[in-house]
Amino acid sequence: MIRNQDVTFSASSRVTQEEKRNGSGTVRECSTLSGLWWLVEREARNEKFDHKADRQQKAACTQPRPPGSSAATTGSLAAQALLVGGLRTSRLRCALPAARGAQPQHGSSGPRQPLECSAACRLPAPWQPPGRFLGNALPAPAAAMEAPSGDEPRQARDRLGAPFSGTRDPAAPWARFSAWLECVCVVTFDLELGQALELVYPSDCRLTDKEKSSICYLSFPDSHSGCLGDTQFSFRIRQCGGHRSPWHTNDKHYDSGVPMSLQREPAHYFGYVYFRQVKDSSVKRGYFQKSLVLVSRLPFIRLFQALLGLMAPEYFDKLAPCLEAVCNEIDQWPAPTPGQTLNLPIMGLVLQVRVPSRVDKPESSPPKQCDHENLLPAPVILTSVHELDLFRCFQPVLTHVQTLWELMLLGEPLVVLAPSPAMSSELVLALTSCLQPLKFCCDYRPYFTIHDSEFKEFTTRTQAPPNVILGVTNPFFIKTLQHWPHILRVGEPKMSGDLPKQVKLKKPSRLKTLDTKPGLYTTYTAFLHRDKALLKRLLKGLQKKRPSDVQTALLRRHLLELTQSFIIPLEHYMASLMPLQKSIMPWKIRPFHQDDFLHSLEHAGPQLTCILKGDWLGLYRRFFKSPHFDGWYRQRHKEMAQKLEALHLEAICEANIETWMRDKSEVEVVDLVLKLREKLVRAQGHQLPVSEATLQRVRLYIEKAIGSLPKDLQTVLCPC
Repeated sequence: MIRNQDVTFSASSRVTQEEKRNGSGTVRECSTLSGLWWLVEREARNEKFDHKADRQQKAACTQPRPPGSSAATTGSLAAQALLVGGLRTSRLRCALPAARGAQPQHGSSGPRQPLECSAACRLPAPWQPPGRFLGNALPAPAAAMEAPSGDEPRQARDRLGAPFSGTRDPAAPWARFSAWLECVCVVTFDLELGQALELVYPSDCRLTDKEKSSICYLSFPDSHSGCLGDTQFSFRIRQCGGHRSPWHTNDKHYDSGVPMSLQREPAHYFGYVYFRQVKDSSVKRGYFQKSLVLVSRLPFIRLFQALLGLMAPEYFDKLAPCLEAVCNEIDQWPAPTPGQTLNLPIMGLVLQVRVPSRVDKPESSPPKQCDHENLLPAPVILTSVHELDLFRCFQPVLTHVQTLWELMLLGEPLVVLAPSPAMSSELVLALTSCLQPLKFCCDYRPYFTIHDSEFKEFTTRTQAPPNVILGVTNPFFIKTLQHWPHILRVGEPKMSGDLPKQVKLKKPSRLKTLDTKPGLYTTYTAFLHRDKALLKRLLKGLQKKRPSDVQTALLRRHLLELTQSFIIPLEHYMASLMPLQKSIMPWKIRPFHQDDFLHSLEHAGPQLTCILKGDWLGLYRRFFKSPHFDGWYRQRHKEMAQKLEALHLEAICEANIETWMRDKSEVEVVDLVLKLREKLVRAQGHQLPVSEATLQRVRLYIEKAIGSLPKDLQTVLCPC
């Protein structure tokens, strides 16, 4: 037994004493080694699998263990300081002797039999890269009906007609395109069908009928909006038919590197719309109405709005050939990489963007043009791929920004009624972004209509309103959602002196159908006092004609400091739940006690970093009941568990493995190899924050452990 920083390295594959007392010791099934040996046996002897012999072998392996045999727990790595688990031990005790020509234990005296290979260890069939082609222009009725009936996603097929597996080789057609976009849709107005899907590029995009219907309805402004000319807005829809694997394969690398608010949506699609409505005498209705929609999982609203501003006017003039050329250009873009500045060629221009990284400091400077590249033409630099002009979005509600921040923090249901989809979508997205760096964990719909498939779910009165923010333009929602606790109605921006006319706080009882005046209708009372100094600074900026981006920077910094002041005490308390360095063990994080945290606020509360006064304790108590606390706690607990596991692996790498293996059985050494390989795979997949030196040390340990085993076991563990 070796101890290093009080981390016990032993051959223990037994349940810890604490787990015995709690009754949590369980035994898992694992047939990894037996499966590998079965493959070797089958290849060496070149014979078919004998089902009868397999049943005999399984019966021998599942006989009761003799007294003293070990078992491993499912949930505790602390009981396995050197990662030696009894679950494989119990399987190997009956499998290894048979594999080496000895008589099986536990009373089995039959000849050696091939071992069972579980489904988990069978080799997958070789994957063939599929093709993905652009679709032809379809008439509106045919396009609307091109998907199979039902909500199940249509399976894409490769060139031979075989179903597509769901992941795409980076060298396959449209692989780079799908790293940015799911598809490009064209929605038109058909006199018989209404809104109809005219085109989908690429044609094998996996959209269900319900998703296509939602895209069609959400791509046109509501009839009450009366939008003429060109309008840009966005929406967000739920995926139907369950979770689907993305076309691209770098999700984990991207999601682990960007801030949580910019991670790819696993269960929703973003739709970025460029809508045109102009008079046209050649059309029966007298108006040309068409929308170009970019469907993506990425929340890059600034980037995709800029992209639509370039490609939509050209498409409306030149139609399908232009769209096909643009899609081919996007298919040449590099994949979005956190922390890197990317040059994206499009229609004779170069968009230069920087994808934010998780290690960036807040309010970092915008990307600068690369001096070492002589780009012709000069690139168009986007200062951000996702940030909106907060000052412009919040102009009608500047006096209530702090109240709205509290409502967002607590995950309260909110309806935003605006005169146009552009205003509603931008205001909803601005509200969800005011909690950064905290991830917004509630549902939100920047633009929502009565035709949405979730209309009944959100408007029912039989249960409490869901934790969602709805952006709407139809006044009908005032009557339908009267039972919601918070409704914000904004009108067209009107200047009153230097400051835009502000909405007023009003009681929900004053809501009137169709004739509701602008205001924030709520009974909510803010916990914190209003920051009057911020309003004075913004007003002074208006008087001095300060640029809007500077005003936005002031507002964003205020919201960032407010969120950080609220979160820092939680982070400090969460860090205190970690075990000491001398007793590092995985999964050894103490539970979060709300009362203990509230007591700690007396000497380490937000009053140390924030000048605002108010009932901070009351705000924290309400926060504990919100979806954002649950989301924050789960994410922090996951990160801390990974950090503990990484520290434990580093402590193991500092031990002398040769000394440890002297008195260990082959079963324990083999189990060590399997567990270390499992940790190595997780670390290489960016699931454990360990250094390359630690990974190299783990590989060396694995080689030493395998080298200490007999030749036949080395062949099993290293078949090549």
